[in-house]
Amino acid sequence: MKTPARHDEHQEKEAVSRRKFLAVSAALALAGISGCASLSGCASLGDESSTRSGGGTEPTMARAITGKLFAVPGGGQLKDGETLVFTLPDGGSAGVLLHVDGQLRAFSAKCTHAGCIVAWQKTQFHCPCHNSNFDANGKVLSGPAKTSLAKWEVSAQGDDAIVTT
Repeated sequence: MKTPARHDEHQEKEAVSRRKFLAVSAALALAGISGCASLSGCASLGDESSTRSGGGTEPTMARAITGKLFAVPGGGQLKDGETLVFTLPDGGSAGVLLHVDGQLRAFSAKCTHAGCIVAWQKTQFHCPCHNSNFDANGKVLSGPAKTSLAKWEVSAQGDDAIVTT
Protein backbone atom coordinates (compact mmCIF):
# COMPACT_ATOMS: atom_id res chain seq x y z
CA MET A 1 0.00 0.00 0.00
CA LYS A 2 1.29 3.42 -0.97
CA THR A 3 1.61 6.09 1.61
CA PRO A 4 0.32 9.54 0.73
CA ALA A 5 2.99 11.93 -0.56
CA ARG A 6 4.42 14.04 2.18
CA HIS A 7 3.91 17.71 1.80
CA ASP A 8 6.38 19.19 4.16
CA GLU A 9 6.80 22.81 5.14
CA HIS A 10 10.05 23.22 3.18
CA GLN A 11 8.36 22.31 -0.15
CA GLU A 12 5.53 24.78 0.49
CA LYS A 13 7.93 27.66 1.23
CA GLU A 14 9.93 26.85 -1.90
CA ALA A 15 6.79 26.82 -4.08
CA VAL A 16 5.64 30.16 -2.72
CA SER A 17 9.10 31.61 -3.25
CA ARG A 18 9.13 30.45 -6.88
CA ARG A 19 5.66 31.88 -7.48
CA LYS A 20 6.60 35.19 -5.91
CA PHE A 21 9.86 35.29 -7.87
CA LEU A 22 8.06 34.73 -11.18
CA ALA A 23 5.45 37.40 -10.40
CA VAL A 24 8.09 39.98 -9.42
CA SER A 25 10.24 39.08 -12.46
CA ALA A 26 7.30 39.53 -14.82
CA ALA A 27 6.44 42.91 -13.28
CA LEU A 28 10.05 44.11 -13.56
CA ALA A 29 10.31 42.94 -17.17
CA LEU A 30 7.12 44.80 -18.07
CA ALA A 31 8.36 47.94 -16.32
CA GLY A 32 11.69 47.69 -18.17
CA ILE A 33 9.99 47.31 -21.55
CA SER A 34 7.73 50.28 -20.83
CA GLY A 35 10.69 52.40 -19.75
CA CYS A 36 12.68 51.55 -22.89
CA ALA A 37 9.70 52.35 -25.11
CA SER A 38 9.20 55.75 -23.52
CA LEU A 39 12.91 56.59 -23.75
CA SER A 40 13.11 55.64 -27.42
CA GLY A 41 10.09 57.86 -28.11
CA CYS A 42 11.88 60.81 -26.52
CA ALA A 43 15.07 60.13 -28.45
CA SER A 44 13.23 60.18 -31.76
CA LEU A 45 12.60 63.89 -31.38
CA GLY A 46 16.18 64.68 -32.28
CA ASP A 47 19.35 65.69 -30.49
CA GLU A 48 19.01 69.11 -28.83
CA SER A 49 16.72 70.38 -31.55
CA SER A 50 13.65 72.43 -30.87
CA THR A 51 10.80 70.21 -31.99
CA ARG A 52 7.12 70.87 -31.48
CA SER A 53 4.25 68.48 -31.82
CA GLY A 54 0.61 68.43 -30.96
CA GLY A 55 1.18 68.60 -27.21
CA GLY A 56 3.13 65.37 -26.72
CA THR A 57 5.41 63.09 -28.66
CA GLU A 58 2.73 62.40 -31.25
CA PRO A 59 2.92 64.35 -34.51
CA THR A 60 0.40 67.09 -35.22
CA MET A 61 -2.45 66.02 -37.52
CA ALA A 62 -2.85 68.22 -40.59
CA ARG A 63 -6.37 69.13 -41.77
CA ALA A 64 -7.33 68.62 -45.40
CA ILE A 65 -8.49 71.80 -47.15
CA THR A 66 -8.84 70.59 -50.74
CA GLY A 67 -7.01 67.98 -52.82
CA LYS A 68 -3.35 68.31 -51.90
CA LEU A 69 -3.76 71.41 -49.73
CA PHE A 70 -3.45 70.96 -45.95
CA ALA A 71 -3.48 73.18 -42.86
CA VAL A 72 -0.95 72.31 -40.16
CA PRO A 73 -2.08 73.74 -36.78
CA GLY A 74 0.65 75.73 -35.06
CA GLY A 75 2.93 75.71 -38.10
CA GLY A 76 2.65 79.47 -38.55
CA GLN A 77 4.00 80.06 -35.01
CA LEU A 78 7.39 78.38 -35.46
CA LYS A 79 10.44 80.40 -34.50
CA ASP A 80 13.84 80.20 -36.18
CA GLY A 81 15.42 76.76 -35.67
CA GLU A 82 12.13 75.07 -34.67
CA THR A 83 10.50 72.15 -36.45
CA LEU A 84 7.04 70.65 -36.33
CA VAL A 85 6.39 67.05 -37.34
CA PHE A 86 2.93 66.37 -38.78
CA THR A 87 0.93 63.62 -40.42
CA LEU A 88 -1.45 63.98 -43.31
CA PRO A 89 -5.04 62.79 -42.92
CA ASP A 90 -4.25 59.65 -44.96
CA GLY A 91 -2.50 58.44 -41.79
CA GLY A 92 0.59 57.18 -43.60
CA SER A 93 2.37 60.30 -44.83
CA ALA A 94 4.58 62.25 -42.46
CA GLY A 95 5.89 65.74 -43.02
CA VAL A 96 8.08 68.21 -41.22
CA LEU A 97 7.98 72.00 -41.11
CA LEU A 98 11.25 73.83 -40.54
CA HIS A 99 11.66 77.52 -39.79
CA VAL A 100 15.21 78.53 -40.66
CA ASP A 101 16.85 81.74 -41.90
CA GLY A 102 13.51 83.55 -41.60
CA GLN A 103 11.79 81.09 -43.95
CA LEU A 104 9.20 78.39 -43.38
CA ARG A 105 9.98 75.17 -45.29
CA ALA A 106 8.08 71.89 -45.61
CA PHE A 107 9.35 68.44 -46.55
CA SER A 108 8.28 64.84 -46.54
CA ALA A 109 9.72 63.45 -43.30
CA LYS A 110 10.41 60.07 -44.93
CA CYS A 111 14.04 59.35 -45.78
CA THR A 112 14.43 58.61 -49.48
CA HIS A 113 16.65 55.61 -48.74
CA ALA A 114 14.36 53.30 -46.74
CA GLY A 115 11.41 55.43 -45.61
CA CYS A 116 12.42 56.01 -41.99
CA ILE A 117 11.35 59.29 -40.37
CA VAL A 118 14.07 61.96 -40.28
CA ALA A 119 14.64 64.37 -37.39
CA TRP A 120 16.12 67.88 -37.40
CA GLN A 121 19.40 68.11 -35.48
CA LYS A 122 20.62 71.72 -35.18
CA THR A 123 21.75 72.19 -38.81
CA GLN A 124 20.54 69.13 -40.72
CA PHE A 125 17.96 66.38 -40.99
CA HIS A 126 19.25 63.01 -39.80
CA CYS A 127 17.86 59.57 -40.57
CA PRO A 128 18.37 57.30 -37.54
CA CYS A 129 18.04 54.07 -39.54
CA HIS A 130 21.09 54.23 -41.83
CA ASN A 131 22.62 57.64 -40.99
CA SER A 132 21.68 59.61 -44.10
CA ASN A 133 21.85 63.39 -43.62
CA PHE A 134 20.06 66.19 -45.47
CA ASP A 135 20.61 69.96 -45.35
CA ALA A 136 18.01 72.64 -44.58
CA ASN A 137 16.88 72.49 -48.22
CA GLY A 138 16.37 68.72 -48.11
CA LYS A 139 19.45 67.96 -50.25
CA VAL A 140 21.53 64.87 -49.46
CA LEU A 141 24.68 65.61 -47.45
CA SER A 142 25.65 61.98 -46.87
CA GLY A 143 24.13 58.63 -47.82
CA PRO A 144 23.17 55.92 -48.30
CA ALA A 145 20.24 58.10 -49.49
CA LYS A 146 20.86 59.39 -53.02
CA THR A 147 17.72 61.51 -53.50
CA SER A 148 16.71 64.74 -51.74
CA LEU A 149 13.72 64.86 -49.40
CA ALA A 150 10.51 65.77 -51.23
CA LYS A 151 10.04 69.54 -50.79
CA TRP A 152 6.48 70.87 -50.46
CA GLU A 153 5.15 74.39 -50.97
CA VAL A 154 4.30 76.12 -47.70
CA SER A 155 3.10 79.47 -46.40
CA ALA A 156 2.12 80.79 -42.99
CA GLN A 157 -1.49 81.92 -42.50
CA GLY A 158 -2.01 83.12 -38.98
CA ASP A 159 -1.17 80.34 -36.53
CA ASP A 160 -1.30 77.64 -39.22
CA ALA A 161 1.00 76.60 -42.04
CA ILE A 162 -0.66 75.84 -45.38
CA VAL A 163 1.15 72.98 -47.14
CA THR A 164 0.71 71.79 -50.73
CA THR A 165 2.03 68.26 -51.25
